[in-house]
Amino acid sequence: FEALDEGGVCDQDFDSIVLLEAPSHVSISGPGLMRITRGTGECTLKTTQAGTALLRVSYGGIAQIAPLPPIPVAFSGGEPKGFRFRGCGDATTPLVAGSRVEMTLEAVDEWGNATTKFNGEIEVVVTASPRISSGVSILEAGTKKLLPVSWNERDSRSGHNARGGRDSATSVPGEFGGIMQLPKGSHPFTVRCLASCALNLAVREVRPRSGGLTAAIHQIHFRAGRSTHLGLQLATGTRAVAGERIQLRIIACDKHGNASSRAGDTAESPSPGQLDLVVDCGRATSEAVSATAE
Repeated sequence: FEALDEGGVCDQDFDSIVLLEAPSHVSISGPGLMRITRGTGECTLKTTQAGTALLRVSYGGIAQIAPLPPIPVAFSGGEPKGFRFRGCGDATTPLVAGSRVEMTLEAVDEWGNATTKFNGEIEVVVTASPRISSGVSILEAGTKKLLPVSWNERDSRSGHNARGGRDSATSVPGEFGGIMQLPKGSHPFTVRCLASCALNLAVREVRPRSGGLTAAIHQIHFRAGRSTHLGLQLATGTRAVAGERIQLRIIACDKHGNASSRAGDTAESPSPGQLDLVVDCGRATSEAVSATAE
């Protein structure tokens, strides 16, 4: 800190003590009193919270000093210690199936502050609960391109950064995701899921490899949309056997085929019902039945 004269030059004749005040998350060495000698003074500031803190300096001496405006001090994130997903769609506020979710994967320091000090690649894997084999797309932010395939596949293709035209970017059924570049510690991307489920996002691997980095996990919940049609489904534990009666459940479904309880803006869909059909050589022999969602 410097004491300045009217011309904006350090006043080396100024010798006094000032009071330095900071927000509660910023600690100051000493009791907040700073000694100014020959116009300059030093103190140590420490915080675990990145961002801009406003410091206030008060002087109660006899010298005529104009009130000082707050002094902004910027704190940035430290060395990377892990990763974090940012986005919406938790269990209390699920998203409608088919929605696009804007997400960001970012590197964080040991106190959870975003940091730009990571420069590398992250392989992200996505699975669903209950497990599904299709209907999930992990897209580059603002585009329709899928993320690059997993390292195992990319390495097997002579290192080419291939982009597939399918949902899954891995060779494992039921796994989705791909490789993200984090040139300055963060990467925005888009998630779309057609199923009513919970998507589990996780960091699988980091390159260049670095020990001590904590992996990130995140869940996005999707619910069924409004009912658009009725579907028929075998009752739980039922098998279709020729010549025997079976029970089918009538289910209200959204446009993606998810069982829905939302028939409209206000009306609820009818409760699932049961219908007896006789199956003969794989064909229903009773009179055909059709239904329309109201």
